[in-house]
Amino acid sequence: MKTIIRKNSVFGNHKYVEINDHRPEPVKIGTHKTVVFTEPNLKGENTTKVVYHKTAVVSFNEHTILLKTGGYWTRTTKLRMNQTSKVFNLGFEVFQRDFTWYVKFNGVTKEFEENTMVISRDGWNWEK
Repeated sequence: MKTIIRKNSVFGNHKYVEINDHRPEPVKIGTHKTVVFTEPNLKGENTTKVVYHKTAVVSFNEHTILLKTGGYWTRTTKLRMNQTSKVFNLGFEVFQRDFTWYVKFNGVTKEFEENTMVISRDGWNWEK
């Protein structure tokens, strides 16, 4: 299955990055002050990052997902995280209840820790 990224597609009055991997409708990440790129890490593994303003709000590779707020607990930060999860099929959801942020992954919900949340994609550190 080939993934095609088209930058700055127009949808209504908004610009989006479209990921089209033969799904019925492309999933989108908003592009306002947002950059998506992949680069090798120090171990030579490819790490994909979604940077909103100057914060890599989501970084992930085949082993780990790293979520960062950069101290900005905004709707758009949360939106970029959730859009990234859907586009790349990462399986997490970030939501807010009574001013507290939570992350749901593998059916388990945890409170967002400080400004950073680390999720092991194999789930070993994400147990009930």
